[in-house]
Amino acid sequence: MLAEGKEQLDNLSKLLTEKPQVHLTMCGITNTQDVIALYPELKEKFDNNKKEGKSGEDIALTAEQSAMLEKLANERQVNSKNYLINSSGIAHDRLILCAPEHRTEDDAISGLEINI
Repeated sequence: MLAEGKEQLDNLSKLLTEKPQVHLTMCGITNTQDVIALYPELKEKFDNNKKEGKSGEDIALTAEQSAMLEKLANERQVNSKNYLINSSGIAHDRLILCAPEHRTEDDAISGLEINI
């Protein structure tokens, strides 16, 4: 876990400790940068699409590639939930996981989306 992410989770744990009525939904997200990191051979396709004004949605991923992205997004949300439970004693039922998501928009974030 990156130091910045750990610090954000530590701040979140303080909020959850101070406000025991708060529940969170945690959603793991992947984006085009994750695709390129996992499958560098696809970078040229994404670059060509960008030059042509197309989005990342136009790149067809295999079922295996999609499954790997879903696994990565799921690991992000599960690891974050486990960190909050193990480091701060937050009750697991206060942290709800959603279906992992892959976003293809050019400005899509990668990481964990948290909703109160």
